[in-house]
Amino acid sequence: MVFSTDRSTPVWRELGDGCGSTPGQVREFANYLDGLLARLDQGGGWCGVFWQRDPDGMQACLDGREVPPWDVVEALLQDLAAEYGPGPAIQEKDRAAPCTRPRSPRSTPGPAAGTP
Repeated sequence: MVFSTDRSTPVWRELGDGCGSTPGQVREFANYLDGLLARLDQGGGWCGVFWQRDPDGMQACLDGREVPPWDVVEALLQDLAAEYGPGPAIQEKDRAAPCTRPRSPRSTPGPAAGTP
């Protein structure tokens, strides 16, 4: 697993709204997501819900074929906060947000606050 050691720099610092514009950028985010998921209980919380509801979609994100929508990333960050506290979740949100935030009004709302 490749995971940047520089936690102060957003993963998508060069992308902005052009998320996923190159295969390398999508792969970089897939590696970031792999590192995030490695810290979560794969069968619990939102992570467990997503693996249960859409295992192919989750795997596509880890393989770098897709970038997850912001509501999915935000829900995974809720799991991180539940496990490690709000500090690490806030840091990860700052790193992930530039790529995965909704870019159109058609975006679906995120999961409700709390546990699934």
